[in-house]
Amino acid sequence: MINMGVINPLDIVPYNKSDLQTLLENRGLAGFKAELNGWYRTIAMAVHPDKVQDPVTKKIREGWQKVYNYVDDALSDADEPKIQEWINNQHSSGGADDALLAGALTQIKSLEARLANAITALNNGRRVSAAELLEIVDPNYTKRVEILRRDNAGLQARVEIAERNARTYQQQLQSYEQRATTAERAVSDGRGEATRYLQEAAALKQRAESMESLLRELRDRAKTLEERLSAETSRAQSAESKLGTANQNLEYAQRYGEDVFGQLQTLQGQFAALQEDHTRIVAASLDVFAGMVKRYESMPADQIYDEARTLRLAGKFWEAIVGFRYILGVDPNNLHANAELGVTYKGLWEREKDPLYRDRAVRYSQMALEIEPRHQFSRDIVVGLIEQAYQEAHQLRLNGKYNQAIAEFKRILAWDNNHLHANADLGATYARLWEKSGDSTFRNQAAFYSQRVLDIEPRHQFSRDILSRLG
Repeated sequence: MINMGVINPLDIVPYNKSDLQTLLENRGLAGFKAELNGWYRTIAMAVHPDKVQDPVTKKIREGWQKVYNYVDDALSDADEPKIQEWINNQHSSGGADDALLAGALTQIKSLEARLANAITALNNGRRVSAAELLEIVDPNYTKRVEILRRDNAGLQARVEIAERNARTYQQQLQSYEQRATTAERAVSDGRGEATRYLQEAAALKQRAESMESLLRELRDRAKTLEERLSAETSRAQSAESKLGTANQNLEYAQRYGEDVFGQLQTLQGQFAALQEDHTRIVAASLDVFAGMVKRYESMPADQIYDEARTLRLAGKFWEAIVGFRYILGVDPNNLHANAELGVTYKGLWEREKDPLYRDRAVRYSQMALEIEPRHQFSRDIVVGLIEQAYQEAHQLRLNGKYNQAIAEFKRILAWDNNHLHANADLGATYARLWEKSGDSTFRNQAAFYSQRVLDIEPRHQFSRDILSRLG
C-alpha cells in the first residue's frame, strides 16, 4: 500500500526546482496551484478507471487515481511555506518531462496487462509460483534483488577496508604525536623536524576523520540495503503464502465442480424418465380431448355447458376446460362460460399451485365482470386471488427476497394497475435496493411507484415518507 504521508506532490510534475521557484515568484500562490492542479487532473484523466472494462486493470487504475487525487488535494490545501518546502526537497532537480510521463503510463498499462494474464492463469486452473507472480508484478525483481545483494557484499568489503585504514591512520597519528613530543624536547636545531612531524600528524588526523565519516556513510548505506533486502524477502514470502491459499481454493472448486457434475448427470437421467412418462400421458389426454371436441360438434351449447359444469364439480378440471372453451370458441362473450373457466382454473391453482392457473382464473373472472359488472361470484374470485397474491409478495419483501417480491407485485399490477398496496410495496422494495446498492435506477423506480400511490391516494403517508427519504 502506498504511504500517502511521504509523497512529495512536486516529485512527478514536469518542472525542475528552478522552474517551480520562478513560477511561484512570478504567478503567486494561487497561480502556482492552478498550474500544477491542472497538470495533475490531466494525467489523472489519462489513466482513469472508467476508460477500461477489464476488472483487474480497473482495480489497478483505481489505485493510481487515489494517488493523483491525494496529491491534488494536498496541493490545494498547502500554504506558501509548505510549497517552498516541497520545492526545496524535490526528489529530482530535473522534474518529470513528457517522455518520462509517457514511459510511466506505458509501464502502468504493461503492469495491468501482466496482472490480467496472471489472474487469467489462476482462473484457468494453472498454478502460478511466487517467483512467477513477482516477475509479473515487477519484471526486474530478480535482477534488483541480485544487485542489492551484490552491492551489500561490496559495501561490507569497503566497510572492512575503511575500518582497517582508520586503525592504521590512528596508529600512525599516535606515532607521529610521540615523535613530535620527543622533537620538541630536543635541542633548537631539531625544532624544524618537530614542526614537520606535527604538520604531518595534523594532516593524518584530518584524513582519519574523513575516513571515519566515510565509514559512517558506508555503514548507513549497508544498513539501508539490508532493510531493502529484508523487505523484498518479506514480499516474496507473502506472495508465496497467498499463492498457496489460491491453489487450495482452486483444488476445492475442482472437487466441488466434479460433485455438481455427477449430481447433474443423475438429474438428467431422472428428467429423461419423467419426460418420457409425461409424453405418454399427454398423448393419451389429447386422444380423450379430441374425442370430446368431436362429440361437442353435434351437441347444443346448453348441453355442453351442463356437462362441463358437472365435470368441474367432479374435480375433472381439464375435461371441463375443454367444454367451456369450446363454448367460447363459438360465443366469446358467453358470461357463464367465462365465469366457470375462472372457477375451474381457481380449482387447478389450489390443487397444483402453478401460478399460470391463478393468472388464468383472475383473467377469465375479469372477462366475466366486463360482460356483467354485477357478477358477484366472479368478483369474489378476482378479489380473493389478488389479495392472496399480494400477501405472498408482501411476505417475500419482509423476508428480504426483493427480486421475487418485485416479480409478484408486477404480476398483481398486470391484473389491477391501480392496486394501492402493490404500488406502495413496489416503491418500498425499490427504495430498499437503492439504499443497499446506491444504484440510481432503483431510486427512480422507487420514486415512480411511490408517486403513483399518491396519485391514487394523496393521503398515503407511507409513500410520502419514502419520497422524502429519496430526496
